[in-house]
Amino acid sequence: MIYITEMAFADPSRLAQWHAHYLRNIANLQTVPGFLASQRFEALADTPSPFSALHEIASADVFESAIYKQRGGRGSNGDWQKDMINWHRNLYSGLDATPEVANDAYLMFIDEKREVAEREIAVPAGVHIHWLTLVGLDRTIPDRGIAVLDDAQ
Repeated sequence: MIYITEMAFADPSRLAQWHAHYLRNIANLQTVPGFLASQRFEALADTPSPFSALHEIASADVFESAIYKQRGGRGSNGDWQKDMINWHRNLYSGLDATPEVANDAYLMFIDEKREVAEREIAVPAGVHIHWLTLVGLDRTIPDRGIAVLDDAQ
């Protein structure tokens, strides 16, 4: 399953400290049984929630575990919570593992119904879009495809 969190950060003067905190937060999540892989991303295009984290998890049961409730979720960010805006999290099926996104590659989110996206969005030859199915949590982005690109253009 794929667990995606997205947010904006309200205080640009503290952004460097926020990034350092969030890297520690990701490392903390990796100690929760069922969290298998995690990567962070920052949007290149203007979007209400430009920071995202993509997590591969074993199952939705991870969110019910005592250790996740202690170490995960918005509450695990302590005093940083006040600056976490447009924060939402969604759980998807349809992909068993997160795609590998190299440091010089890009992750593209397509937040459109598949039939519309396939008709109206041109992707480079050889790029495969993984269509995900929303199965839980905030349910704020019902239609999502993800693809790895070598070029931001």
